Amino acid sequence: MRDLFRNLGFTVTLEGAEWAVNVPSRRPDISLQADLVEEIARLYGYDNIPSTLPTGPVTTAARDARQRLLEHVRNALVTRGMYEVRTYAFTSPEVYEALGLEEGHPLRKMIPLAYPMSDERRVLRTHMLPSLGEVARHNLSHRVDGGAIFEFGRCYEAREWPIQTQPREREVIAMMWFGSVPDSLYERARAYDFFDAKGAIEQLVTGLGIAVQYERAQVSWLHPGRSAAISSNGVVIGYVGEIHPSTAAAYDLQTSVYAELDVEMLLQQRPGAATVEALPRFPGARRDLALLVNKDVLVGQMLNEISKVSQVHEILRSARVFDVYAGQGVAADQKSVALALHFGANERTLTDAEMEEVVQDVIASLQDKFDARLRA
Repeated sequence: MRDLFRNLGFTVTLEGAEWAVNVPSRRPDISLQADLVEEIARLYGYDNIPSTLPTGPVTTAARDARQRLLEHVRNALVTRGMYEVRTYAFTSPEVYEALGLEEGHPLRKMIPLAYPMSDERRVLRTHMLPSLGEVARHNLSHRVDGGAIFEFGRCYEAREWPIQTQPREREVIAMMWFGSVPDSLYERARAYDFFDAKGAIEQLVTGLGIAVQYERAQVSWLHPGRSAAISSNGVVIGYVGEIHPSTAAAYDLQTSVYAELDVEMLLQQRPGAATVEALPRFPGARRDLALLVNKDVLVGQMLNEISKVSQVHEILRSARVFDVYAGQGVAADQKSVALALHFGANERTLTDAEMEEVVQDVIASLQDKFDARLRA
């Protein structure tokens, strides 16, 4: 090895068991001990070095909680016909102008790269919407009618400015529906809408055992009247909604829908063990109600109020909305909300009187909270 170094013009000095190798200035590529090892291997011949197997403790391979969650999400979304995409974590500040962010917003504080690959990839992204918007625009410009895509990606948020510490890496499940659903045996072509996204979210969180609520969202890149913040146990875990018209126009998109879920928040809200219930031995029952409420009343708030009633009456198993109507026969400032109440008991068949009592409590609760009344 000493001879090989000397042949290269390196000066070698022995200091006990240590070697001191002085590298000439014409070799700036050598700066580490590993670089010297590489020079010896290259000149001596890789084939002349005997192969050895690594040694160390071996542990059983297993996926951690995050990996299992992402695997579940991937399977659920692919089952719904969505496509996984991979985009650059690098972008440019200009693409964020379309998000309508106010001056000084944290998402505007992007971390620049020391050696960017191009002017379009010179900062780390702080949000996933521009990345998926780029994919959607590319597909639409290449005669693709529409699609549903998702990505597991990271966003990088500076903890302070100027940067002195490592940025926060926020892992996000981002989804986008753009263009139109193609013709099929089951439905005609139509534009993707809010309910396509909400259905995917419901399937995800239900499979994870997470109960969520929806509240009107107030973010600049989503339509103010057609978007919602997704929360669980009072913690916001994501957003879903139609992309704001001005934001969509900036990305050359028509009506499109975007949703995102924070992976860390999902892990925190996911229960540690699955809970199962035995199949009912006795038949259940359903009661339908059509209630008139003011147009400003959110359906989600009505369902939350009904859930409080179900905590008092255990036979009320669930409630869902199956129709919202506004038009002929309904006052201009009102809407008709049709609810399905599902009843059941594990020990007996329910009587009409028992269910009627609960129905009246539901009506009274909604009347007191939202001035709701039965539709004639």
